[in-house]
Amino acid sequence: MTTQYKNSKINALQIIRAFAFMAIFSYHCSLTALGSWGVSVFFILSGFVLTYSHYDRSLQLSCDPVSAFRFAAGKMARLYPLHLFMMVLSMHYDRLLTFTEHGITHFIARLTADIFLMQSWIPLSDYYYSFNVLSWYLSDMLFLYFLFPFILALLHHCTDKKQIIQILLSAFLLQLLSGWMMRGSHFFAASAYPFIHWFTYVFPLFRAGDFLIGCCLGCLFLQRDNSKAATGLYTVFEALALFQIPAFMLFEKLYIAHHGTSWWSEGILFLPFTAFLIYVFACSQGRISQKLSSCRPLLFIAEISPYCYLIHFVAFREIFHYVSQAMPRTSALCITVFLVALISITGSLLYQQLLIWQKRQYY
Repeated sequence: MTTQYKNSKINALQIIRAFAFMAIFSYHCSLTALGSWGVSVFFILSGFVLTYSHYDRSLQLSCDPVSAFRFAAGKMARLYPLHLFMMVLSMHYDRLLTFTEHGITHFIARLTADIFLMQSWIPLSDYYYSFNVLSWYLSDMLFLYFLFPFILALLHHCTDKKQIIQILLSAFLLQLLSGWMMRGSHFFAASAYPFIHWFTYVFPLFRAGDFLIGCCLGCLFLQRDNSKAATGLYTVFEALALFQIPAFMLFEKLYIAHHGTSWWSEGILFLPFTAFLIYVFACSQGRISQKLSSCRPLLFIAEISPYCYLIHFVAFREIFHYVSQAMPRTSALCITVFLVALISITGSLLYQQLLIWQKRQYY
């Protein structure tokens, strides 16, 4: 097993994280349609990085529910205060003062689900997309962090790479099969989104497949042959892996624009391509990854992306609402994107400094 990168971040994967965030940001700013691709990258990358960083420390992770929950809560602690802050900023959209008694009860139920990060388990869009819409991802990640010690124990019991590959393929096929079986379901018709959207895009158990694929990739990466491969060959692999970004943009223009999203087009479609992208860039043996790994602006974006993720959508919704009333849509969109980027970066840096200050106070 190689330990080539064990004590440092893999910069090439940080670049992929930056690309994924920019895809999500541009989607919410109505610039591209790559948001679902970016979300798939986040889930798989999370599994990969966790396995990469904890594989040799698996004995420190107990496989009992209490310890697993403590591990999950510890992982979520850095983002949870920001989640609560952005949730409060989003509350005025619910017009609490005009609610009936039933409406107030409904508001409290949604608020409770958000506070405890349980909203993604409820197949109603006014729950899983309530307040700060993007917090459903944190709800999923809390569950996936909880699962991680059990997944890592499973991978440690695998005696060879074939078993890990079997787990990886089984996770993908299970997602494919369950999505196909549920494609015609019409439960909870009162929701603004069809049930299949929740099941294949938001549901934590379904997204556990993405995460498990990432964990398997991380394990395969650690057990790979450490010999140097041909730089030219890896450069070709990296170019092919990156080609998926314009290819998915073209797919959105030619297919989604005319047929709408399908049960496989918001998550399952991206899994094999994203897995290939992450593994190839993790190896960092091609010229493209080596060049991009030293790109400071992209590394900076990757570093603050968790905070920008929680800030940018609320900022866009607020600013565009007011700017669009004063000028044409195109001009309003350009100004809004600039202001949202500025607010997201500034807010992320301030929050980062707050975390550093809090850590110093603790120690």
